[in-house]
Amino acid sequence: MGIVESRSRRALIAICATSTTSLEFQMQLPYRMAPNRISLRKFIRFQLEQMGAGNEAHRFEDLAFELARARVASNVVRATGPVQSGGDQGRDFETFRTYLGKSAIAGSAFVAKASGSTIVFACTLNKRIEAKIRADLSTIFGGGARPDRVAYFCVPDVPVALRHKLQAHCREEHKADLDLFDGQTISDMLSDGDTFWIAEHYLSVPSEMFPPVTVDAEYQALRERWLAGEERGPSNLAEFLEIKRGLSRLRKNVLRGRIFWLRA
Repeated sequence: MGIVESRSRRALIAICATSTTSLEFQMQLPYRMAPNRISLRKFIRFQLEQMGAGNEAHRFEDLAFELARARVASNVVRATGPVQSGGDQGRDFETFRTYLGKSAIAGSAFVAKASGSTIVFACTLNKRIEAKIRADLSTIFGGGARPDRVAYFCVPDVPVALRHKLQAHCREEHKADLDLFDGQTISDMLSDGDTFWIAEHYLSVPSEMFPPVTVDAEYQALRERWLAGEERGPSNLAEFLEIKRGLSRLRKNVLRGRIFWLRA
């Protein structure tokens, strides 16, 4: 058993031990779905915390990039650069201007999620969160195009009083808005069906953990997307995981539906 899988197994048993006394269930839990969304969110939160312990700053940046494209704005580009060329100026990624609003694809998902304002994104695993955010804001507004808003992703939890304090500081000092996405918020976002693949890929969360849903609107949407119309296969990892999630959503006795998904 690999190190990541072993760590995941211990975490799941610790999180769910309070809700069950069945030793068999605890030992098999990493290969079963979470009993509910709350248990899944706790496990994702634990895995996020391990990124700080493992000094996985770049991996967290990749995770935040994908989550930002799904939840904040689709027109996002990485802001990279070697230190000798000025570095990334405190900007891990930022929005770019898109001119597709009046084009033939104006109704596409990309255009629908595109932001018309300038947003700068920053990420950190640093636990000294207040000092880190203040320093990063000074760097962000010290050069480059002036953003309208800063979206900040961090693993440490940010108390609501500190959140409001930092947002007021950003408005007063830099005349811009600040959105903070801490560990709890990120965990909640990654527990949704359309973003769960990010947790699978970057946090080694087993796909089998995704809990059942009472009103399976997402399953119907996935079925219409992949099983209706012209046959085609997945073209990227996100689409492959969508098919995998649709297949896992079916009950074990629904053989016909499983055959349809396997054909996709």
